[in-house]
Amino acid sequence: MSREIDSVYNFRPSALTEQQQKAHLPVLEGFFNQIRSDTGKYLPLLRHELQAKGHPPYFYFDCGHLLSQLSDQKNDLQLGADAIAKCDVRDVMPRNYVGIVEDLAIRGANTTAAAISMLNDTDFSFYLPEHSMNFTLDYCLLYCLLPVKPALYVDQLTSLFWTTNSPKVQKAIITMVWFAYSCKGDEFLNVLDSNNTLNMEVYGLVRSYDLNLQEKVTSDFMSPNEHKEYEAVKKEALGTFSDESIEDLFSIMKVFRNKCTCKD
Repeated sequence: MSREIDSVYNFRPSALTEQQQKAHLPVLEGFFNQIRSDTGKYLPLLRHELQAKGHPPYFYFDCGHLLSQLSDQKNDLQLGADAIAKCDVRDVMPRNYVGIVEDLAIRGANTTAAAISMLNDTDFSFYLPEHSMNFTLDYCLLYCLLPVKPALYVDQLTSLFWTTNSPKVQKAIITMVWFAYSCKGDEFLNVLDSNNTLNMEVYGLVRSYDLNLQEKVTSDFMSPNEHKEYEAVKKEALGTFSDESIEDLFSIMKVFRNKCTCKD
């Protein structure tokens, strides 16, 4: 299996033309069909290889996703997410990557590592022609992490903020931490609010999330303790890539922040 994987995945999609990529599809489909034909035999082998190091990067994405399609077991979903984190995001269509990672997050996997991998490519984004909008890095991170418990990613994101020089990455982290609404996260945002060394765009975003001057919002869909209803609205918004969904997520988060207390 190990040798077969290295033979099947001996290419980098990002280094090939579209026609060259299509030429690899029959071999990939044959490999997938082999695993599907006898999951009792091949899934244990696949799990082992997804945890192993040294395979071509695209294997980890492609077969991490395959495992999540063939199994709903919690351990397999997490293994799939962890494997995807080892791929090179430049080899994957951004829209596909975000959709697959978000799905794993909604199904209960901790997708922190896979989401943070996107931040290695500061131009990571995709265009939505049906909405005439660019789904930028901050929105990609939001969709991949919002279903995850904030305690699993806030510390990593806030630590990463101080080690990156990319304003795009810093802005994506700020937006994600604001949506996380954890007490630690808000402490971090308050520290940024008094930091006069930040890039002006970054500082401007922090000020737009001013925690002391939050807009008071009223809503018919959620009373102070109706977290389940909030989660249902959030899940519905996350079901579509669109500017309307982004606006809905911001609106319900403002409501949540005005009606609920932060947690860690």
